[in-house]
Amino acid sequence: GITWSCYARVNTVDPELLKKMKRAGCWNIFFGLEAGDQKLLNNIRKGATLEQIRKAIRWVHESGIESRGSFMLGLPGETPELAKKTVEFAKSLGLDYAQFCINTPFPGTELYNTAEKWGTLNKDNFDEYNIWNPVFVPFGYQNAEELKAMEKYAMKSF
Repeated sequence: GITWSCYARVNTVDPELLKKMKRAGCWNIFFGLEAGDQKLLNNIRKGATLEQIRKAIRWVHESGIESRGSFMLGLPGETPELAKKTVEFAKSLGLDYAQFCINTPFPGTELYNTAEKWGTLNKDNFDEYNIWNPVFVPFGYQNAEELKAMEKYAMKSF
């Protein structure tokens, strides 16, 4: 008689587990999918493949559980073209809900320490360090405004 939802990684679910979760009252699973390009997933060491993502979301749908996915824009190595590929990938999955956030390399993370390899990082104002302000701009973008426009495009497009 309990309904619940959870977060999961795509490489931790399979059809049998999802059926058990549904019977136990799970109605929603939120996945951190991050990107729709394998190179970008590899750059952030996600440890998942596009095929694993496709399978997991298909299995979730087959089990009758709602699927949600979170994607990051402005990942290391990303260009506007790759960001659009991520948006198209998100749309192709048939997710019930998707969110698109701007990648933020928080202090203490690997990306914070290696940001100069991938783009420019504004370390002047930590008040801006959240998932909505582009403090990190990959070299593939002209500027923070272009990245912010991509976020708007992603949300409207999905």
